[in-house]
Amino acid sequence: MQMKLINECFDCIKSQDYQRALRAGRDAVAKYPNSVGAHRCLGMVYYYLARSNPNYFNFSIEELKTAGKLARFMGNKSDKRDLAATCSEFGDDCKRRGLISYALSYYEESRKNHTDLNDMEGKGIDLNNIGEIYEKLGNCKLS
Repeated sequence: MQMKLINECFDCIKSQDYQRALRAGRDAVAKYPNSVGAHRCLGMVYYYLARSNPNYFNFSIEELKTAGKLARFMGNKSDKRDLAATCSEFGDDCKRRGLISYALSYYEESRKNHTDLNDMEGKGIDLNNIGEIYEKLGNCKLS
């Protein structure tokens, strides 16, 4: 049952039926609050909804942070890789759209997962992206 709800959520994202994905994601998180996949999917749904309603960005970031904490707690490398890739992709998209503070949040979450994986290349890319964000914000010390 757990995988059915989570798969439904991801399938609805693929078909761009975000309202149905939202219901499936919320149901999955409610029934399986310790599932990395459920929180990752719901975070992705919120992200795609945020493209037309920016109020969803914070929900997206929080769900992906929760998924990250669960993945770190459980030590599942596959979940961490998936989360790092998702957060990095969303950070790139936010940066292109000029949504700098959201990009920073996604890159920070990606960096945490790359650090946990001991993925120095991924972490280096994240740190470079974070530095670019701080530079755009005018904080050269942090960049």
